[in-house]
Amino acid sequence: MPPGTHWRTVRRMRVLNLVRDNANLAFALFCTVALQLEIWLSSYATHRLALSLLGLLATGALVFRCTYPLAGFLVTLASLLTIAEVGSDFDNQSAMVVVVLVFSLYSYGANARGRQAWAAAIVMPLVIAQFVTDDGDPPKSASAALDDALARLARQALLVQ
Repeated sequence: MPPGTHWRTVRRMRVLNLVRDNANLAFALFCTVALQLEIWLSSYATHRLALSLLGLLATGALVFRCTYPLAGFLVTLASLLTIAEVGSDFDNQSAMVVVVLVFSLYSYGANARGRQAWAAAIVMPLVIAQFVTDDGDPPKSASAALDDALARLARQALLVQ
C-alpha cells in the first residue's frame, strides 16, 4: 500500500459517516434547493415569494421526519395544500412537489409507531386518494377534493362487496 493511502481512506470514511449521520438534513437541503430553484426559475410559478416561503416550510419539516413523523408529515402536507391553493399552476406542473409529498408519505409510514401508526393507517389512504384524484385537474378547494376522494373510495368499497 503506498504511503498516505490509509489517510485518504480514513478521510473518505469520515465524510461518508458524516453524511449518513446527517442524512435527514442532507435530503431536506437537497429538496429545499431543488424546490426553490423550481419556484424561482419556472415560468409557470406565480406568487413566487409566498410559494418560496411555503416551500421552505414543506421541505424544512423533512428534517424531523424520523424524530417527529406525525408533526413533520402534517406540516409538509399543510404547506403543500397551501401551495396548491396559492399557486395552482405550479402545483399541477411541479415535479418537486410530487417528490416531497411522496417522500413525506413514505417517511410517515416508515417512522410512525404506536398511535401515530394507527393515525397513518387512516390518514395516508385519504391523502393518496386526494393526490391521485386532484393531480393535473383544474384547481379545486382542498375540502372539495377531499370530499370527491372520499366519495370515490366509498363507491369503490361498494363495488368490492
